Amino acid sequence: SLEDELIFSGFHAMSAFCNAGFSNLEGGLSNPLLLHSDQSVYIIASLLILAGGIGFPILMNFSQAARQQAIRAWRRLRGLPRARRKAHTLDFNTKIVLVTSAWIIVASSALFFVFEYNNTLAGMSLYDKIVQSVFNSFVPRSSGFASVNPASMMNVTLIMFVFLMWVGGGSQSTAGGIKVNTFATMLLNLKASVCGSRRVTAFHRTIDIASLRTAHAVVGLS
Repeated sequence: SLEDELIFSGFHAMSAFCNAGFSNLEGGLSNPLLLHSDQSVYIIASLLILAGGIGFPILMNFSQAARQQAIRAWRRLRGLPRARRKAHTLDFNTKIVLVTSAWIIVASSALFFVFEYNNTLAGMSLYDKIVQSVFNSFVPRSSGFASVNPASMMNVTLIMFVFLMWVGGGSQSTAGGIKVNTFATMLLNLKASVCGSRRVTAFHRTIDIASLRTAHAVVGLS
């Protein structure tokens, strides 16, 4: 019924955004009716998992940037003088999380596609394999869903999953892990050490020593 469809949609939307991983379907998101459908559920779930996992400060930064662009467009249409533009529409934290998350998603999706092409993805169309690879690059970072049986995956895929679970999502998000911010800070510090730089920088900004110490403490404890 329409009521059942609305409840199903709302429940799974909240479960995906909150990275909870709960499903009221038999077999969860590995249900054959979903797995062999048009894949739209997996695409939407991936976007919701990303939105909930990048961190609420970044979502706020997006809303501020969108509002700023809307005001500029409105003033331009009305022929009013342009409003003063902020030097940085997206803040430092947002840039670090978006760039690092993008690299992790692209790399893990490509690796899952290669590792599981003739294994858990066998028998699927090329489009389905690509969607499932992207979805399964989001899943281990904290969402908890499963579309293919992890027990049937290659050992190398499971090792990659452990790494993705360790990294997790962004700070102040619904995801777990040491956080993407921490992982990025650790890599930037490593790069600075290898290159002999006295400062750790990204996007022409310097990362505070206290932040570096906190990041390495989190990694060490984990």
